[in-house]
Amino acid sequence: MTADFKGSFEQRGRVLLQELENLPGEGALYGFLIRQGNVLVPLAEEWKTDVQLLQGCQYRVWLHLELKDGVVQIHADSDSLMSRGLMALWIRLFSGLTPGEAVSYTHLRAHET
Repeated sequence: MTADFKGSFEQRGRVLLQELENLPGEGALYGFLIRQGNVLVPLAEEWKTDVQLLQGCQYRVWLHLELKDGVVQIHADSDSLMSRGLMALWIRLFSGLTPGEAVSYTHLRAHET
């Protein structure tokens, strides 16, 4: 999976929510996450370091962030199929946004109730 997603965070979120709503049942979510993780480009071995390893996860999850041409590029990998799928969703939502856009949307839902 590459960071070639277009549109705003809201547009990406609507597409993802529609995909989730179209799943035939709760059990289908597991298959959906696995499929998302399967299209995730494997993280380069040089980025699989302790510095890139997320702390507190049950499985190993590596996260590499880059700022390229003014936008955030997210690369991730995991030794768990479900974690890979979840990271693929984060990449779909946030990779390709500016740092300001990414930060503002991470706080958006926390303030809405």
